[in-house]
Parts: sequence; C-alpha cells; structure tokens
Amino acid sequence: KEMELFYYFATHPNQVLTRQQLLDRVWGYDFDGDPRTVDVHIKRIRDKLIANHAEWSVTTIRGVGYRFEENVDD
Repeated sequence: KEMELFYYFATHPNQVLTRQQLLDRVWGYDFDGDPRTVDVHIKRIRDKLIANHAEWSVTTIRGVGYRFEENVDD
C-alpha cells in the first residue's frame, strides 16, 4: 500500500488530498479499518524521502489533508 500511496501522490502533485480521498483511492471504498493507517504510511514515505534527500515531500495541510510538493530552498 505504501507504494500505491506514493504513486497516487506522485500522479497528483501539488493537490491537497484528504485522508478519506486517499483511503478511497488507494485502499478502496470498502476499506473497514482505522483511517489513521494513512498517517502511518505517510510517515514511512516521508522517512524514505528524507533519507534519500528527495526534492519532494509530503506536507500536512492542517485540518484538510496532505500535499505532495517540491521542496523549495529559501
């Protein structure tokens, strides 16, 4: 699921995606588990992006969801 989630983010760059949207698109509409599973998978993706010095990151948009975006150096 982690790779499916990463792929979904990569194909929807700079779009804010809600946890429910991610659950529906990646886990399926019939998913009956804990919706916080998305957070766990996103943390794993973030850790891998950081470890590989990626030019992209997953940003939390508080109260809305997540966005996959390019890192901007100051």
